[in-house]
Amino acid sequence: MKKRFIGTMLAATVAIASLTPSVASNAAGGTWKEDSTGWWYENADGSYAYSEWVDGYWLSSNGYWQYAPVGSWKQDSTGWWYGDTAGYYEKNADVWIDGIKYTFDGNGYLVDETGSGWIKDAAGWWYQFDDGSYAANEWIDGYWLGADGYWTYDGIGSWKQDSTGWWYGDTNNWYAKNETVKIDGEEYTFDDRGYLVNYTLISPKKGAEATFTLVLSSGSKTQAGKDLSALLGGLTADGAKHDVTVNDVTKEAVNKSGTIYVGDKTLEEYIADTDSTTDVNITFDEDAFNVFLGMKLAPGSYNYTVKFGGVTFRNITTTADEITFTANGGTYKGYFEGGVLFVQGDVSSAAWVKTLKDSGVIDPAINVIDHR
Repeated sequence: MKKRFIGTMLAATVAIASLTPSVASNAAGGTWKEDSTGWWYENADGSYAYSEWVDGYWLSSNGYWQYAPVGSWKQDSTGWWYGDTAGYYEKNADVWIDGIKYTFDGNGYLVDETGSGWIKDAAGWWYQFDDGSYAANEWIDGYWLGADGYWTYDGIGSWKQDSTGWWYGDTNNWYAKNETVKIDGEEYTFDDRGYLVNYTLISPKKGAEATFTLVLSSGSKTQAGKDLSALLGGLTADGAKHDVTVNDVTKEAVNKSGTIYVGDKTLEEYIADTDSTTDVNITFDEDAFNVFLGMKLAPGSYNYTVKFGGVTFRNITTTADEITFTANGGTYKGYFEGGVLFVQGDVSSAAWVKTLKDSGVIDPAINVIDHR
């Protein structure tokens, strides 16, 4: 379906009052005007609308409103159509409605061409994407769509800029602050002042090696063994091998159909049989940064570090959406996407990033972007 319900049409709730158009709703971006002949509609560019529906009113070929019935969009299980209060509906024609041309088939139904755009049903306005999904908890064309996907909030959002940076706010004086907000299909993060946060893209080179070190006690060994086995099983191919060092003894770990073995024992069995305090070192030779995302460790149960390209990452916390870590004494937040680490802020000149570049383990082209 065409992107048929543009933002200005969202505000058009039409009613006849003493046979005068509703001048409060300007769906096509223009203005209703009246002269000695009658009511007509001036478009935003100074031209006038004719042979067209505007705000539910039909303007004839001379541009004047002379037809009393009021038109509106309607829907049933088959699709959408446009009809008026006299029972007339458009069919087998191309028709201009609020500045957009729509095509209706022989049965009067709107011809669906793209499957996306603004849609109105009995509950209100919502927005459908090309893949058939709908927008929710996000801003589309300046309109906030709630958790149920409907537009009910009257504030209109827009980007704003001053000498410090960009922010996003609305006509009710709200602005995004200390949060990540989805705006027109992109996720943007704003700091505690409300300014847009940049992200630095760090891309590990394929085959770059990282060393994972886990320190655990006897009470956490069982879960640690399961976590490590799941991590290696998910990141490596069947038959892949890694060196595992436990209490200074190095053994070869092998992926056998998704289960990691050390000799004739599974990795979790091997770790469970060690002393009460154990240092486990695993060397990865592929997709090094995946170790951050792959481990879902319970907070406070044990700690681990990752050494990569001469930099040691500590205090690592991961969720489905975010990673937090320290490097060279600084604390950073970010996320992963497509094998790339996105770090909040412009850290392109940070010492640890320079170390990674100099060691040759990341792409030397460090890009800084303004959205997720």
